[in-house]
Amino acid sequence: GQRRGGAFGEDGGGVRGKGRGPEDNFMHAHEFAGGSHPPVHGAAARTLSGGPAAFHAQMGKGVKGEEAQQEPRKENLIIVDAPNVAMRHGTKKVFSCEGIRITLQYWLDRGFKVVGFLPEYYTDHEYVGKMRNATKLGLVDRPSKIPDNIALIKQLEEQGLLVLTPPQDYDDSYCIAYARKHGGFIITNDRYWDYIEKAGSGQSRRETLQWIRSHCISYTFAGNEFLPNPDFQFVS
Repeated sequence: GQRRGGAFGEDGGGVRGKGRGPEDNFMHAHEFAGGSHPPVHGAAARTLSGGPAAFHAQMGKGVKGEEAQQEPRKENLIIVDAPNVAMRHGTKKVFSCEGIRITLQYWLDRGFKVVGFLPEYYTDHEYVGKMRNATKLGLVDRPSKIPDNIALIKQLEEQGLLVLTPPQDYDDSYCIAYARKHGGFIITNDRYWDYIEKAGSGQSRRETLQWIRSHCISYTFAGNEFLPNPDFQFVS
């Protein structure tokens, strides 16, 4: 978690929608302000297993066989832990905004509703400029906290694919609360121990831990290819 102290082509701008416009993503992304999760249709909520090849086959549009014939019970909402993804794609050396775009595009291409959460200070030119200068002077060593493309972040926000959280708040809490409200799944390698600790002890802690472990999808990148955990199983 972070606290403070369209088609795309070769230019890498924006993401390509699949049968819906930016206004649909925008409406969905901002429901956490008080709206309800609208009925959506598309990819089935299916168990993904059998290794990487089977994972990508099941996630693709051209799925064959018995699973392809099953009617989806509901569509899975995907929430992207944007800072986590950006730092992973940048190998913890760069805050890669392109990594966020690649991840969002992966799920959009497969017919999922998707939205990312990101602290607002990553779009603050003054803050980013100060961090960049301090890094150059050797005063701080946090290059992975400095976004490399603020314009791309802004574009994704305008498309309704990124929600900016208040700079003073704990962005993980927004991610998790939104996922729990709408039955979503979070793309992150964060184990969210801070959030689990806040749940206290006893039954509340056990339930929180169980939810986190069953609704967080780990991942990696092979260059610019996003690879979600092939052993993850969606739960209803």
